[in-house]
Amino acid sequence: MGKQKKLQVSDLLRCKVRQFCGINPNGRGREVTLRGELSIMLTLLMRNRSRSFKNPTAVINVFSRECAMVDGCTLEVVQSEDLNFCDQVVTNLTSVAETIDQIPD
Repeated sequence: MGKQKKLQVSDLLRCKVRQFCGINPNGRGREVTLRGELSIMLTLLMRNRSRSFKNPTAVINVFSRECAMVDGCTLEVVQSEDLNFCDQVVTNLTSVAETIDQIPD
C-alpha cells in the first residue's frame, strides 16, 4: 500500500471513530481561563506494567511543578486502564489538537 493510500485510510478511520464516539469534527475551539487567557490542558497518560514509569509519583510531581509555573496550565493525570475506547480517543485528539494549536503560523 502506497503512502497516499495509507493517509487516505487513516483519514477515513479517524472520521469513522469520531462519528462513532460522537465527537464534533469542528473541535472545541480555543479554551480560555476565566480571565480570558489561553488555557493549556496537559494530560499525563499513566500506564501499568512494562510500559510504566518506575516512579510515577516523581513523574507526576515534576509535571505538576512545571505546569504550575505556566499561567493557565491544568494538569490531568489519567490511568490508561480506566479509559474506554472513546475516552482514549478524546484524550488523544485533545492532546494532538492542543499541540497543533501551539505551532506558530
